[in-house]
This record gives sequence, C-alpha cells and structure tokens, in this order.
Amino acid sequence: SNCSIDRATLHETRICSGAKLDNQVHIAHNCSIGKNGLLTAGLRVAGSSKLGENFKCGGGVLVADHVNVCDNVTVGGNSAVTKDVTAPGPYTGYPLQPWREGLRTIASIPNVTEMLFAIGAGPQVVAVSNYDVEPPSVRSLPTVGALLDPDTEKILALRPDLVITYGSQSDLQ
Repeated sequence: SNCSIDRATLHETRICSGAKLDNQVHIAHNCSIGKNGLLTAGLRVAGSSKLGENFKCGGGVLVADHVNVCDNVTVGGNSAVTKDVTAPGPYTGYPLQPWREGLRTIASIPNVTEMLFAIGAGPQVVAVSNYDVEPPSVRSLPTVGALLDPDTEKILALRPDLVITYGSQSDLQ
C-alpha cells in the first residue's frame, strides 16, 4: 500500500511480470523493473533507472537516477545505489560495495564485543579494547587501547574493515 509509480514523460515506466512491491515503494518516471523483482518497503528508484531481473533489496534502499543494475543483484537494507552495478551478487552500504563475509572488525566497547560473539560474529573480531574480558576467548586477541586512549597506529596496522567505537571518539573518524 502507499506505493507510487510515476508515469513516463517521454518513454515508458515498465514493471515486468512477477515483480512484487512492498509498502511505500516509489518508482519514478521512465524506470524499468525486471521480472521477479522483490522491492521491499521504502525503496526509492529515481528516474530512468533500470533494475534487472531477480533484483532484491532490503528496506529503505535508494537507487539514484540513470542507474542500471544487472540481473540477479541483491542490495542490503538502507543502502544506496549511485552507480551502475554490472556484476551479479550481494551488495550493501553507502557507497555501495560487494558484500563480504568475514569483515575484519575491531570492537573497542566491551559490551559490544560480547554482543558480537553472542550473535555469532566473534570470528570476525580481530582486536578489542584493553578492558575486554568476556567471552574468555577475547583475552587472546590484540588490544587497541580504550575510550580515552585508543591506539590509532595499532588499529590502522590491523587493517580493519569496521571499527566499532563510541561516538565521542572523534579522533578515530
């Protein structure tokens, strides 16, 4: 419900068979949605964009104007597609990147470290704060300082994909 599909001005707006639209999907003028697409809540597709067959996305995805997405692409929620996607597979983020398992993660907040291990993401954690003690397996990981004294050189040397820290640690941004 509350979906919006704009009528084309010069060409046509086309939604092929099998495409499923969730709530509050907006498809702008001159767009083409391929067969069997799964368009979830809050998707916004700007004008003259083309989504290939079997396109799937999480909620809140933005597709910029004049973007072409090839067949068999999955985009994670709240991501932004600002350039053409030419290879099938899963993507996520802003800027959009191929999704990878095993992101190298540094958790500098002890309770977040515990949560990462609790949800099964422990193998991706490559370093922790000086104060992490739980679960016991974190005691063998390298430490990278703490809230007031993060060791930025050590953090950079570990080449993480993701550093989870407090918002007040602005020197790590």
